[in-house]
Amino acid sequence: MAEKIKIRRHIVVLLTFLLLVASVAQGAKREMRGVWLATVWCLDWPGERGCTPDVIDRQKQQMRQMLDSYESQNFTSVFFQVRGMADALYPSRLSPWSAFVSGCASHQRQGGQLLHTR
Repeated sequence: MAEKIKIRRHIVVLLTFLLLVASVAQGAKREMRGVWLATVWCLDWPGERGCTPDVIDRQKQQMRQMLDSYESQNFTSVFFQVRGMADALYPSRLSPWSAFVSGCASHQRQGGQLLHTR
């Protein structure tokens, strides 16, 4: 009788351990690894200010390289600062283009910078 109780305890402990391992493995599939991409004062991006087509192309290329790098490092999320200092990195009727992208506040760019990064 005592032997049966020991065996049952071992089975319960083993099953509990297996369920714990399975739940941890399942949780790893849902892990979020994020990176904050700061745009104010050009901390992370853009590396160059301006609104000429060449500068815009270089900004886009830099963004692509950064996103590819994050992907290769298995990041799953990028938190991108799109309103740094009461300005915007997207076309807006209410806010001017960011001086950190265009080189001067309120300068209107052609097309949306963020819409063309991928």
